[in-house]
Formats: sequence, structure tokens, C-alpha cells
Amino acid sequence: MWVFCGDTESLLAIGVTDGAEYKGQLKKLVRCLNNPLQQVCRRLSEITTLETRINLSDDIFTSQGLKLVHNLGPIPKGLRNIELEQFKKIVSHNFVLTIHSYSNCDAYCFVKGSFVVQIHNILKNIQTDIRIVGKRYTRHEPLFNYPFESCQLDTYLAYNLHEDYECWSFSNIIFKCISFPHGQK
Repeated sequence: MWVFCGDTESLLAIGVTDGAEYKGQLKKLVRCLNNPLQQVCRRLSEITTLETRINLSDDIFTSQGLKLVHNLGPIPKGLRNIELEQFKKIVSHNFVLTIHSYSNCDAYCFVKGSFVVQIHNILKNIQTDIRIVGKRYTRHEPLFNYPFESCQLDTYLAYNLHEDYECWSFSNIIFKCISFPHGQK
């Protein structure tokens, strides 16, 4: 599970498979106002059946999973001569991802190569190849190291958002991420 705690410069990340479902569950894990993050970590460590990875199913590659057609870009230079459809949202039975300008809450993911990405466009070509266009955070580190490293819970502090847009194949997404404000960095 990933959760992102951050402002525009830093994010705490904990990946989730279904953001709407886990938001309510995260609220239920906090019992008082003191040290809410520590409470969530303790409660999560007690749960033994927590699913941590997105199960990318074939249904996402059908046009039914892609929603809200637009033509606002951005499109990377290498893809500008290819006929592409642009979307604001991907809906699956496991998760929802959106572009950052549509919904900040669902616009983050963790991709192969250990990058946290802020999603700015969702592209589909004629061969149903789906790509995400976004900006990656150049650094991420464990949020805490005691009593164990937070990366064991897939929880990170991500920062230094790169200025350039990059493109990733949709099959390279490992986690969906959500963001929360965080005062550090």
C-alpha cells in the first residue's frame, strides 16, 4: 500500500490498489489526534492480508477503461507525429488514475525504475498501447527508519519534481499513489 504525503515539493507515498476504499480505511485506523501516521503504521503492520501490488488486468486495455477524451496535451516530442487519443482518466475494477489537472488525488503512480510519477496525460495509439505522460520525482527515501524502515510498507518521502515531461508504458506501473501534505523538505 502506498500513501503520498506532500506539498508540491515533497510527498509521502504509500501505494494503494483502490484509493477510495483505502481512504475510508485509513481514517478508521486513526483513533486519536496524536501521531496519526504512527497509528496508521502500527495498525497496518497488524493486518496480514494487505494486498500491496496492483493486479494489472487485461480489461484496462479496452476502450471501456479509458474515460474523458481531451486534446489538451502534453504530448512528448517523439510521439507528436503518431495518431493518438488522449484521456483524463483510466477506470478499472482495481483502481482509478487521472491526470493531475483533472484530479490531484489520483494523479500519482510508482513505475519500474523506482520513480514516483505525477501523471499529466494518458495516451492510447491505434494498437491499444497505453502510455502515461508525466513528471517524475527525482528522489525518494524512507519516511522513517525506526522501528523498521518505512520502505517495508512501501512508504516513502518523494521530492524534487523534474521539470521535463517523460513517457512510460502503462504496463510499467507498479503502484497507484495518493498524496497527503507533509511539512518536511
